[in-house]
Amino acid sequence: DGGEGGGAGPAARAAAAHRRFASYEGDLPSLLNVYNAWRGEAHYVPPARSGGRDGGGRRRRKCPPSKSSHGDWCGQNFVNGRALVRADDVRRQLSDLCGRIGMDVTSTCREDMTRFYRCLCAGLGMRAATRLPAANPGGSGG
Repeated sequence: DGGEGGGAGPAARAAAAHRRFASYEGDLPSLLNVYNAWRGEAHYVPPARSGGRDGGGRRRRKCPPSKSSHGDWCGQNFVNGRALVRADDVRRQLSDLCGRIGMDVTSTCREDMTRFYRCLCAGLGMRAATRLPAANPGGSGG
């Protein structure tokens, strides 16, 4: 829908909001920019871990004045909040695993993103292409 009368449509507003996260290096660095901005600008309190889903609920804490609430930030930036929470959970799990095997989980590559790109290539390189067996190597017929 063209959005006649009264400003830009939702797609244009979303594109404008997403521009600040864009990276010329590609989608994964752009997604990292989204995640880092969310961590720095939004206030998210994970559910209390009380052993079961129905017992904990969310702990209520006031949002610091320097940050937006998780829901407000995601809405303003047209970002899926559940995906960010999932990414944060995976990051915490990986951090815990790396810490258990003695890796320094406090090191960062923010100054030298080449290390990050090398890690991505090493981890994703084997998944870049997969050769599928021919369904019918003899040609047509069935």
